[in-house]
Amino acid sequence: MKLRRGAAVLMALICCRALGLTEGRSVSAAWDRPAAVFPAASESDGAFDWEDLALRYGKTTVPLRTLVPPDWKIGDRRIFYIIDSDNSETVEADGEIVWIGDSLVVWLDRDLSRKLPETIVEGLRDFDERVVPLMHQVFGSEASPGIDGDRRIHALITNKLGRGILGYFSSRDTVHPDIVPKSNGMEMFMLSDELLRYDGARIVNTLSHEFQHMIHFFQDANEGSNIDEGFSGFAEAFTGERFSDMYENAFFRNPDTSMTLWRTEPSAIPNYGASYLFVKYVSERFGVEFLRPWALAQGNNLDGLDEALAAVGSELSADDVYLDWVKANLALLFEERTENGYLSLDRAPVPDRAASITELSCENGTISGETLPYGTRFFSVGCRDGGARISVAFEPTVPLTAIAESNDGPFFWSGAENNSVASLERVFNLPGDAVPIRFSFSIRYDLEPDYDYLYLLASIDDGANWRVLPLPGGQEDRTAEFSLGNGLSGRNGDWERMELDISEFAGERLTLRFDVITDQAVSGDGVLLDDFRIDAIGYEDTVEVGETGKTGWRTSRDGFIVAENRLPLPFGVVGRVLPAGAADSALELIENKKDPLYWTERSAPDVPVRFDCSFAGSDGEEEPCVFGVTSMNRASRVAGKFTIEISREADISD
Repeated sequence: MKLRRGAAVLMALICCRALGLTEGRSVSAAWDRPAAVFPAASESDGAFDWEDLALRYGKTTVPLRTLVPPDWKIGDRRIFYIIDSDNSETVEADGEIVWIGDSLVVWLDRDLSRKLPETIVEGLRDFDERVVPLMHQVFGSEASPGIDGDRRIHALITNKLGRGILGYFSSRDTVHPDIVPKSNGMEMFMLSDELLRYDGARIVNTLSHEFQHMIHFFQDANEGSNIDEGFSGFAEAFTGERFSDMYENAFFRNPDTSMTLWRTEPSAIPNYGASYLFVKYVSERFGVEFLRPWALAQGNNLDGLDEALAAVGSELSADDVYLDWVKANLALLFEERTENGYLSLDRAPVPDRAASITELSCENGTISGETLPYGTRFFSVGCRDGGARISVAFEPTVPLTAIAESNDGPFFWSGAENNSVASLERVFNLPGDAVPIRFSFSIRYDLEPDYDYLYLLASIDDGANWRVLPLPGGQEDRTAEFSLGNGLSGRNGDWERMELDISEFAGERLTLRFDVITDQAVSGDGVLLDDFRIDAIGYEDTVEVGETGKTGWRTSRDGFIVAENRLPLPFGVVGRVLPAGAADSALELIENKKDPLYWTERSAPDVPVRFDCSFAGSDGEEEPCVFGVTSMNRASRVAGKFTIEISREADISD
């Protein structure tokens, strides 16, 4: 849940689906699609079994209180819980109602002036009367009525969010306070008092951004950050005005920005730009009405786009659309149009071409590099005369995750989903006369510090009651108050061996269960588990899958899978060549109004893409050959490695 400074911010706690378990699944090195890892849910991701989770961790007793919304009126007060991003802690604020609309109730921190500027009131009225119905039409609805039984949403304006944070939506506030005591118990946003310094359009901008997050959370709670943030960026532009193109320009300066991973280091600003441009592109190509089925699709990241395309009868895949988008970005660098490109170039950023494209020598040679999954590197080759044959090849495989290091698997992997609970459990019949009894395993983990956790639980009554077992290095709680017990968070530096004494359960039928619980917005590479042992019963498990394809462990629907650390690596190439050049016949050539030809090709692993370039334009002037390369394995969290070979002696008429 790392907050994104300098932008309206998505933020949420853990979001837990129903946690039915199935026999552990195996995924071999042959898989390359996350659909094989995370099957689409049969029901909305908005339905979470919070009570089940809270009972398992001893956080509540049933039945829960029924929350009845008061008849809110101006001047009413209550205490709110806020995430202070500067210190990663929960703080309190005394709020007072200062404005009530048909859909929105606005509270003001009593540490601030208790009168809203008239321009802000005008913005609130615009959001309440125009924007809310429009967003319902385009994106769908939030939970209404919400956890508090109120059909209205709420917003608190405060000075306690932390430096640079304009606002956030936290799904923690949508959980019953009997389960999460620091929940505000209502569908709401937190807004920075910095917004009071601007006109009403700014607050509409931020409210629209956060409202989309609220809606998307109800429709598809564990959507990938790239798609969710892209939708929110689009909501800003669609309902009002996107005040800066700094995010888009940052993306064009860093086109190797992944559309399947959300990286915060060195900066997440390019991610915002890429995500917005991708959703903008899709909305222009398929119509704004396409966003509704896309938001409803339960697959995450590009899997959801696959589902939405199929739902509207399209034969295209998300990979097809992605490559066309990369091609459109290349055309935008030259301020040219291409088939299936951007429609509204007048509103698109004018990127710095020199910062986006790496110039290569026109001498014979080989260049090596890498691209993040669904990120792009653009290159140009420009010579004074003649032509060149260019060959692009990626390594045939790519690691699943860098944290596995030398362990190629198989091992259990938790996945790296937002808002999810990945569970892994097994039953052991322990002897009563063989003590000590120790349970050990190898572990590698990369979890967002303070917000995402791994827990180990034990039950002696087949899961009716559970107890959290302290893990070596685990912490009971942190200031952000997102922990459910003693668990591991953050990252360990290498594979390590952990051992727990479970002698107290001698003679019992013991169920051990690992839970990895993540919140929204930011996730690490997850948790890897391997080499389980209980010597007292002769149990040793290196996560090898037997002839039945089963491991003996049970997993939740979104839970751990058996994975290997080498995945096949498909890739794509897009290009801009001149009519005088001869391209490979397999390439799709599309002529645009300025004569350059834009093309795309998607290649299977270990199959190079070759094409020819001529450096003389139709008007006799020198023109470079420009192309982009992108790695396309949706499950991998590691950059794919490529080589580019330039051959000047090639006869391009061959």
